[in-house]
Amino acid sequence: MNLKYFLNQVGTLILIFFCFENLAPCLAAPTTGQPLVTHSIYQSKSAWTTQDGKATRLESLRGRPTVAAMIYTSCQGSCPMMMADLKAIERGLSVDERKRVQFAVFAFDAKKDLPNRLKLFAEQHGVDLNYWSFFHGSSSSVRELAALLGVKVKQLEDGTFDHSNVISVLDAEGVIVRQQIGLGQKPEESVQCLHQLLTP
Repeated sequence: MNLKYFLNQVGTLILIFFCFENLAPCLAAPTTGQPLVTHSIYQSKSAWTTQDGKATRLESLRGRPTVAAMIYTSCQGSCPMMMADLKAIERGLSVDERKRVQFAVFAFDAKKDLPNRLKLFAEQHGVDLNYWSFFHGSSSSVRELAALLGVKVKQLEDGTFDHSNVISVLDAEGVIVRQQIGLGQKPEESVQCLHQLLTP
């Protein structure tokens, strides 16, 4: 094995351990153009479509810190609260920071939450699509992403979804650096992690 490669891998593992222990992998600089690290969710090749009908993959989010969550638009209970929690994180950022962070919302409902519906949902929630994006994917894409983000989801007989509520903060390379579990959580720790990710 090439010695330089081996030392680089060891250094990467040490950094990963340090980051997860200290919730500050925010020290890692973007390496767009370089191979993705193995624990990046952007390794997934699942296909998605944005609210504007643009076909894309998760790797398109690479390059900026991302706040990711999963919802479905017809949800009358937890999903509106999830959107409120996302917007609370957004409010904790300065105007300049918002331009350097992206919010990615993925729909559980592969059958109903088509791009035009997601765009209407975005408009109803008054979000800025300059840095918010909504994604429709196939059932298999949804299941894969849910597994990657640690979101438990099950479609019920009435077409609704039973799901856990998780907001994930990803670094510029798609590595999960923090997760906000449950609804109505205070956003300060997620905001602080984003501050760290945005600090050179």
